[in-house]
Amino acid sequence: MDLDRTNRRKEVLGLMAYTLQDIVRISGVRLETLQEFLQQGLLHGSQKKEDGEELYGEEQLLRLQFILFNLEQDVPMEEMAHHLEEQEKDPIATLVSHKQCFIEKVLRIQTIVDTIDLTTSYLKNGEKLDFERLYIGLSSEDHGEACGDSGAPEEAELSRQGQEDEDPSRWSKEDYLSTQKEADGIYLDLCRAMESGLTPNHPEVQSIIHRHYKWVCNFYTPSQKIYSDLGELYVEQDDFKKLYDVYHPGLAEYLRDAMKIFADKQL
Repeated sequence: MDLDRTNRRKEVLGLMAYTLQDIVRISGVRLETLQEFLQQGLLHGSQKKEDGEELYGEEQLLRLQFILFNLEQDVPMEEMAHHLEEQEKDPIATLVSHKQCFIEKVLRIQTIVDTIDLTTSYLKNGEKLDFERLYIGLSSEDHGEACGDSGAPEEAELSRQGQEDEDPSRWSKEDYLSTQKEADGIYLDLCRAMESGLTPNHPEVQSIIHRHYKWVCNFYTPSQKIYSDLGELYVEQDDFKKLYDVYHPGLAEYLRDAMKIFADKQL
């Protein structure tokens, strides 16, 4: 019964069509911006009204959402078509990836807000302050430095090498696919470590977590607290938990514990 309703809904949605003005109203995107997307071939009309006005179907509304997600992640317009082509091959996996990136950014922004509150309290009340805490959450990327320039004892290989390649705004289609493949390899290796009975503090597991830390650094440079809190988020946030459960029912907790150990010892 539910399947029948879903199929009927798809049939109805497939018949729905929208004008550019409809899309402006639905999405909040300016008409001039939509026209630019059309000129660049990123959006396409699906049919025409009797008066010749272009109409756009549901798939174009979804494509517009992907365009906006990519713009939020600083994908250059000249590379947008390539990204969309690859992302639409597996839209659900793409959405999961987008969600993970945005949640990690939210966590970093919240940390910056906490730093602002800390600094405000110091200035208003004159409380004693460890001045290194003035910079918690402020990525070294903001100062043109490479990921890993945090003084962690085993992170020298992260400093300055491939700085431009690590900037997501400059990624090519191949870079994007590579980072997704890298994450998948990390999670699969952790699953094998779990099944082998290795504890989160085992050197082999910590080596895998080192790779995970470097992967996170593709997006921003986490402090000790942010990286540890990110592990907690993987367990507490349902969508993350479901994502890792696909690999292994206990992966989220295993990853969290290993990340905390890495953060305490290496960051």
